[in-house]
Amino acid sequence: MTFEVQALYEHSSGTIAEIDEQTLFLRVGGDVRDEDVAPFFEAVEPLVASRSPARILVDATYLGETSLRLRWQIIKRMRDLRSRVARTAIFGLSPRLEVLLWILFAIRRREDVRTFLWRHEAESWVRNF
Repeated sequence: MTFEVQALYEHSSGTIAEIDEQTLFLRVGGDVRDEDVAPFFEAVEPLVASRSPARILVDATYLGETSLRLRWQIIKRMRDLRSRVARTAIFGLSPRLEVLLWILFAIRRREDVRTFLWRHEAESWVRNF
């Protein structure tokens, strides 16, 4: 089950697209810089708000190395969206980052966010809510 999507926002470090009226597809890639975070989330926030409770599918397959500070910025911005997001599925993470996120989600008892190896698994889980 793979869905064709049309971009709503494109930037060198990421793309935002709509899968359906409630589900957004975020593709992050390359070496994301600190200055990329604010414009990306300025585009994401109103799209999430208009679909609340939104479902988010994140493709991290092409995500390059990022600093710990940058990861914290992204996590903080995602946390700010939490009240308007029903589920988030992330696929394509490096094994090291996947373990780190799995531990973080377990500690915080986050059942609304999961990581997956394959896109079709992530799509199925995020859309069947």
